[in-house]
Amino acid sequence: MQNAQLNLKSAFITQKETNRDFDKQTIEERWKRQAQEIIVQQKKLLLDDAKRRLEDYYIRAPFDGIVTGLDVEAGDSISRDDIVASVITEEMYAEISLNELDAARVKTGNNATIAFDALPGVVAKGKVEKIDTIGKITQNVVSYEAKIVFENNVELLKPGMSANAEIIIDSQENVLQIPNTAIRKNKDGTFYTQTVSSLESGAEGKTKTISKPIKIGISDEMVTQVVEGLQEGEEVTLKTSSSGKNGINNKEKTSGGLFGGSFKIGGEKR
Repeated sequence: MQNAQLNLKSAFITQKETNRDFDKQTIEERWKRQAQEIIVQQKKLLLDDAKRRLEDYYIRAPFDGIVTGLDVEAGDSISRDDIVASVITEEMYAEISLNELDAARVKTGNNATIAFDALPGVVAKGKVEKIDTIGKITQNVVSYEAKIVFENNVELLKPGMSANAEIIIDSQENVLQIPNTAIRKNKDGTFYTQTVSSLESGAEGKTKTISKPIKIGISDEMVTQVVEGLQEGEEVTLKTSSSGKNGINNKEKTSGGLFGGSFKIGGEKR
């Protein structure tokens, strides 16, 4: 780039010399002046090109921070895949992997809570900022990386710590809910539950179960919203299961040790 700067400066000097006594110049001299102006413009373009090529020799982070872990020195050769250094910023975020089912439901802007293995009882709030468009395949399992930005500072938190995130994909308040194990599914895809009611007079202490069709709403790994079909205060029976996951759960989790019985319906904010 220094040579390009010198060439441009030399062209400017020559241009000034050709511009002297313009009124006394012959036609040939004026052509030389115009030719020199073209040379000056060419030298400017060469200098601009040299500046652009010089930018390729700089490494810049797209954000402010502190450079750490610098493993190269001036004169070292590196490839585009080499990790030159790390940059620590004040911004806190967590990178998590989503399976393909969760990735289809999670959206940018969803609220999340983050817990940390090294900090028991500490919970941070955050929002999903980015989700990879293309997934990674590991042992025939597709996963998508998601970035969750923290909304509050967490003391003692350090880069590289393990984190577990729960992402809220939907929420409702003051809903009627029942355990997932109280929900049955018909062959046509509709849902029903079995309620418990007392027999007529003369059969004290005896109950019967009645199947009731229900319309469900949002769900998590424990309970499901009931939109239609039940009233608060009714009792429903629970299915007996030793392990496995309910077909309407939102999360890929298994539950064990569930035993038969009844559960009284109540309203709760979720």
